[in-house]
Amino acid sequence: GGAKERRTVGWDQRRIGGWWDAYLSVNRSFADAVTAMLKPGDILWIHDYHLSVLPNLVTDWENLEYGGQVTKKVFFLHIPFCSSVVFKELECGGDVLEGMLSADVIGFHTFDYARHFLSCVKRLLGVGYESLAGGLIGLRYRGRTVLVTMHSVSVEPVAVDRALASSPVEDRLGRYRAKYRDATVIAGVDVAQSLSGIRYKLLAYEELLDGYPIWRGRLVLAQRCLIPGARPADETSTLREVRSLVKRIRRKFGDLTVDYEEIHGSSLPIVERLALWRASDLMVVSAVREGLNLLPLEYIYAREKPHSAPGITVASEFSAVCSELNGALRINPFDVPGTASVLDKALTMDPQEREGRRQRDLDFVTSSPSSKWAEKILRDMKEVTLYDRDDDDSDAEGDGNNSDDEMDYLNGGGAMLPREKKKVIDSTSAFLARETALNFSHLDGDAVMQAYHKTSRRVLVLDFNG
Repeated sequence: GGAKERRTVGWDQRRIGGWWDAYLSVNRSFADAVTAMLKPGDILWIHDYHLSVLPNLVTDWENLEYGGQVTKKVFFLHIPFCSSVVFKELECGGDVLEGMLSADVIGFHTFDYARHFLSCVKRLLGVGYESLAGGLIGLRYRGRTVLVTMHSVSVEPVAVDRALASSPVEDRLGRYRAKYRDATVIAGVDVAQSLSGIRYKLLAYEELLDGYPIWRGRLVLAQRCLIPGARPADETSTLREVRSLVKRIRRKFGDLTVDYEEIHGSSLPIVERLALWRASDLMVVSAVREGLNLLPLEYIYAREKPHSAPGITVASEFSAVCSELNGALRINPFDVPGTASVLDKALTMDPQEREGRRQRDLDFVTSSPSSKWAEKILRDMKEVTLYDRDDDDSDAEGDGNNSDDEMDYLNGGGAMLPREKKKVIDSTSAFLARETALNFSHLDGDAVMQAYHKTSRRVLVLDFNG
């Protein structure tokens, strides 16, 4: 009975109350486990949407136990954050936002997702944001500054290098090359769910073969569909549609035109992936919504070696990786003819442009492992300036001497109690941010317009976040 229910359950607005209660119950279970281990001065890092209210639960416990916040919290979201138009439809949306805002740092992989979050906070809670020095974004919430940051992560070079040097990868690569022979290979590895946009990839591939006859008999689409079992109804309907499209393309252009496999599980083994990347000339991501996806980065890295010709990544403009890779060709997966045209461009691209596009991304792809990603976020956390909600100018200036409690807080040892009306600057850069604001010179609009009208050739340089 339970298995059948998991297969058939869908969205039902009437069941939100029970689902939300279950969600809170899971977060409270995590809060109980975490607070049993937390000590003053600790850093708590919370990952993804499953635990969005956990920061607030831990903060409530700190207030009861210590009379104030004694730890610092990072909340990082690895999926897209929807626009405020969609988010406002959630009955529990305000609670989700308040839970996230109890963290000291809220992280996203792309600016678009951070922008949607900031818009939701403004529209639902009336909380605005400000730009800080160094491109940081701060929210004033309950007398604190909450930092919103964006950082991307790449592959683990040591692990990938070890796998690339292994004999299983070479053996599997040899089998791929024997199978595909002289064909140009387009690779795709996607979760079998509607948001992956596999149908649009197949439709564009069919359009390419229909509209560009020169490619018939010369291409192979190596498509792997992962079946994690997390959303059975979605996966079943997606696979049904994908199988139908694969069958249609094979019937029109031959069985060898599509090399299609379904893999049960959430990932393709690294040996299979790396061999496929090495055998492929293009990789296509056609997601209509997507958060963290390291596969395109792994594809670029796997083809970085001297014996590999540059591969081209074709990425949906709705995927996070599209914002990370400057060398990728961008597509709108809903525009099937346009995607087919981009695929033709990628297939006919000269070696110099291929190499140029690879070079644009190599620095990030090869030097941004998870350890550096974590270091950047923890560094941002140290940039946060904490204010007491009743802070005023005279209290902020003080007498130039720090109390024992203040020094203890700065050293990570204790809570900042509400009665302390001091401004605490947690780092040198935060101090510079305040001084920059005090000495900031506003743009003279009249002077700009006068210079603009006096010239016939103009260059506009627009800075971004600081």
